[in-house]
Amino acid sequence: ERSGKDLMKIRKNDIFLYGRKMLFQMLEILYPRRCAVCDEIEVTGKGICPLCKDKVHVAGEPACKKCGKPLVDERKEFCTDCGKKHHVYTQGKAVFVYEGGIRNSMYRFKYGNKREYAEFYANAAVEKYGVWLNKIKAEVLIPIPMYSRKKRLRGYNQAEVFARELGRKAGILVDEHLVRSCLLYTSPS
Repeated sequence: ERSGKDLMKIRKNDIFLYGRKMLFQMLEILYPRRCAVCDEIEVTGKGICPLCKDKVHVAGEPACKKCGKPLVDERKEFCTDCGKKHHVYTQGKAVFVYEGGIRNSMYRFKYGNKREYAEFYANAAVEKYGVWLNKIKAEVLIPIPMYSRKKRLRGYNQAEVFARELGRKAGILVDEHLVRSCLLYTSPS
């Protein structure tokens, strides 16, 4: 049987959880979630409004074996860019075709402080590549570091924000300190 002290702890915990739930509901009213594509208020809870869902194209096959870009010619293994230059990574994966609304969305995510879009991107990445991530037994996600001056000016590293959200959804550790950022300034991409 529980003592009065135990019941008080449970009640305090319930009150705290209820208060926290109320706070989040009030924040949702004051600052509603936005569609990751058009940036209008989004009410479905999926991160994308019904109008934009049909405008977004998920990357499919055939795809470049190096960077993941969609290929026009299914007989080719690599895109034109990867055929011309050497990358320092082994393999990249594309979730979306980089065009139209997604292109604008990623620009806002990167430069417009739209960090909340990371949840939509991570959900889509897990949906498309969750089985593959389990199959390869991914142990850690390492976001690409940013030049410290750029990070100070922007206020965040979008690769870290995305990696944290993807790691949370996929159950994979994220280590943003494993790779040190470059000392050289790179031009904006």
